[in-house]
Amino acid sequence: MIELGSEVKDTITGFKGIVVGRCEWLHGCTRLTVEGQTLHEGKPVDPQWFDEQRVELLKGPSAKIVKTVKQTEVPSGGPMPDPKPAKVPRR
Repeated sequence: MIELGSEVKDTITGFKGIVVGRCEWLHGCTRLTVEGQTLHEGKPVDPQWFDEQRVELLKGPSAKIVKTVKQTEVPSGGPMPDPKPAKVPRR
C-alpha cells in the first residue's frame, strides 16, 4: 500500500508527484491522487488520478508533508427529523 505523502511515478506516462489523496472503491480498485511538483506555463499542473498498481514508489512519505488530523465531533448534517407543521388558525 502506498501511503499519503509518498513520492511516486506513473509507469505509463512518467508523471511524477506526491500522493495527496486515496480512494478505495467497492470492488477493490484503489486510486491515488498525485499532485505534480512542476509548473506548466507558470501554473501548477492539475492533480492526476492513477490506479495504485500503475504507480512506482520513488520515496516514502515525508514527515513534513503528512500530518495526522484529529477528528472532532462535528454534526454531519445528515438525516434530520421532519419539521413540525405550522399551526394555521381556523376561521
